[in-house]
Amino acid sequence: MKKNTKTALVTGSNSSIGISITKMLIKQGYFVYMNYNKKTHLIKKINGIKIIKIKADISKPNNIKKIFNKIRQNHGFLNLLVLNATLLDGRERNLIFQKENYKKVFETNFFGHLEVVRNFINFSKVKKKIFNISSDVSIYGSKNLPAYAASKSAFDNILKSISKSFQEKKVEIFSLVCGPVLTDKILKTKSSNWIKKNIYQKKKSFLTIEKISNKIKKILLNKKSKNFKTFAM
Repeated sequence: MKKNTKTALVTGSNSSIGISITKMLIKQGYFVYMNYNKKTHLIKKINGIKIIKIKADISKPNNIKKIFNKIRQNHGFLNLLVLNATLLDGRERNLIFQKENYKKVFETNFFGHLEVVRNFINFSKVKKKIFNISSDVSIYGSKNLPAYAASKSAFDNILKSISKSFQEKKVEIFSLVCGPVLTDKILKTKSSNWIKKNIYQKKKSFLTIEKISNKIKKILLNKKSKNFKTFAM
C-alpha cells in the first residue's frame, strides 16, 4: 500500500452510523478497515477497493490483536480511529443492581474500546485522531439502559485522561455526544409515537446519521489542533 494513504479503523461498522461514517471517510481519501462482530445486511452491501472488513469481537483481547495484525500486514500505520461499537443492556427488568449485566456491557463499551485505543496509540508514530460516538445518556442516565449509560460516561471520562497522558504523541480526541439518532434500526423497532416524542420533538433539528458523519468530516477538514473536545449533537 502507498505510504501517503490515509488509513482509518471504524469499530461497530455494521450499523447505519458506521456505514455512513465509512462512506464519508472513503470520499475524504481514507482506506477504511471496517470492524464488526455480527454481519448485518448493511455491511454485506458495502464493498470497494478502499475497504477491508474484519470480523472481531472487541470484548476479547485476542480478537483486537487480530484487527491490528491485519492492518499491519497491509499498511503498518493508522491515522484515524472511530469508536462506534456498542453493547446494550439485557432485556430483563430491574437491571440497576444486576452485576453480570454491567460486566457484560463494560467488556465491550469500556474495556474493549480501551484496549483498542491502547493498540491504536502505540501502533505507529503518525499523527492520530480518535472519534468516540458517545450518547447523551452518559449525562442524563437511563432507567432501561443503566450499564450502557454508565459505560458511556466512564469511557468519555477515560478519554479525557488519555488526552492528558499522551499529549506528546499528538493524539487528538473528539467525543460526539449524541441523542437518539434516526437510524434504520430505530425506524424498524420503535413506534411512530416513540420516534415523534424522542427524536422529532426532542430538538428543533433532529439527529440523523448524515449529521454525525458530516460533523466528523468538518472536524477533519479543520486544521486547528485539539487535544480533547466534546461536541453535543
